[in-house]
Amino acid sequence: MMQPLAAALGGASLVFSAAALLYNGKVYGFGSDKFVQESAKTGLGLGLGALGGLAGSQAGHVGAATLGAVHSGVSAVIDLFG
Repeated sequence: MMQPLAAALGGASLVFSAAALLYNGKVYGFGSDKFVQESAKTGLGLGLGALGGLAGSQAGHVGAATLGAVHSGVSAVIDLFG
């Protein structure tokens, strides 16, 4: 029952991330630091989200929670340099 909701929210998140990435590219320039930072965040979110899904299917909630914590920590470090 929750999987369709999770898929819908994940899809919406992907669309909004792509929209933010394109917006930053248009406003600040596709070679700007802001665009590169947003690209890194989007790539990080996609990569760790996929790994979290895989970990969740293989190791249960512990693997997904661990990867979620790593994602949050890495995102915070990226934000410090932005």
